[in-house]
Amino acid sequence: MKITLSYSGGTSRGRQLACGLDKRGMLQEFYTPAYHPLADFIPHKLRPHSAGLDLHKVRANPPIKYFRGLMSLTRKLRGAKLTERYYITNLIDRWVSSNLCVGADILLAESQIALNSIRRAKQLGMITILDRTNSHIVYQSQVVDEELQAMGVSWKTNSQRVIDKGLKEYQEADYIFTLSSYVTRTFVAKGVPIQKIRQVPSGIDLSRFKPVIKEDNIFRVIYCGALQGKKGTHYLLRAFAEL
Repeated sequence: MKITLSYSGGTSRGRQLACGLDKRGMLQEFYTPAYHPLADFIPHKLRPHSAGLDLHKVRANPPIKYFRGLMSLTRKLRGAKLTERYYITNLIDRWVSSNLCVGADILLAESQIALNSIRRAKQLGMITILDRTNSHIVYQSQVVDEELQAMGVSWKTNSQRVIDKGLKEYQEADYIFTLSSYVTRTFVAKGVPIQKIRQVPSGIDLSRFKPVIKEDNIFRVIYCGALQGKKGTHYLLRAFAEL
């Protein structure tokens, strides 16, 4: 079995999955525009997320990577519109779909950059799987927009075009990978058949971590995540204040 992956590169999930599949001889290609163009020259020990990955199977697109970075850096200066995300994700999707070729049995693609890729993969006879690490896009938009409104922020999470594309991906993919039982429940609540869903939590490389003996009585809480309203950081700070 051979699997082609398509990830935007925003997290290490795609890279880690590519490494795991490649070690088992299952990786056909790995599309990710954000892959570092100098990765061939970086020793494996200095790039732990890609250690052991055959870089000849990586399909990168530096122009998209730098264009997306430029758009992000200048967002406030330009007064970016809500529709911008749709055009950038669509650019990645069309790049992948135009380069897919025969050889793989399965296409596993990150949500929001997958619709055209799914359609092309089906033409090539592949089984298509959508990797959705967030909740159902309608549910996500409703919840996050309510939180932003409560904080006095007028920005909306997703434009209607992004939502519509997400819904089409859910409909056209053969299967959907969800990250947790919570994410699964949001899909079922929005009418996606449970038979289409496969719950696949993110893995972890246990060799990089080890337990240590606690040597004091200090109570500590660790938060790992961005300082954003959608992460609920304000609720965490409120809980600290109450404690």
